[in-house]
Amino acid sequence: MEPQSLRTDDQSFEQVLEHYAGMVYRLALAQVKQPSDAEDIFQDVFLRYVDNRPAFQSEEHRKAWLIRVTINSCKKRWRSVCRRRETELLQQETVHFDAVEEQELFDALCMLRVPYRRALYLFYYEDMSIAQISQVCRCKPSTVRTQLTRGRRQLKQILQKDAFADETDIYKHV
Repeated sequence: MEPQSLRTDDQSFEQVLEHYAGMVYRLALAQVKQPSDAEDIFQDVFLRYVDNRPAFQSEEHRKAWLIRVTINSCKKRWRSVCRRRETELLQQETVHFDAVEEQELFDALCMLRVPYRRALYLFYYEDMSIAQISQVCRCKPSTVRTQLTRGRRQLKQILQKDAFADETDIYKHV
């Protein structure tokens, strides 16, 4: 029996967009850090989805395709920005979370280098396994494990520095 084909025509574009929009935008924002760049990448990913009309064997395949295209678009954007030597504007990210702790965690995540940020984002925010991440990022599972370990360590250091800074601010006011 052949695997079931999930063409872009099988599900309406609106359903796919509604289901995966948040994932694509957050992944792009976690990679490029700039809301305007993340929005451009978001549009590029879904434009490619509509233009290419890819066939998928499963919903997981569709998700992996969208993640891979998002990562590739981020890399393309990063290369073009580096090549033109544009300066980065300091902007506050437009992703907001209900809890302050979630917002602080995401902000700290955005401070990490791209490989660590990508691995942690896919593992924790998108609930992907190490095997799935290695397949989507086209690297060895051991590389993903290393990126997760180093990323967690760096994230912990960033969060501890922030917590320490908050404590010293409290003592200044006493």
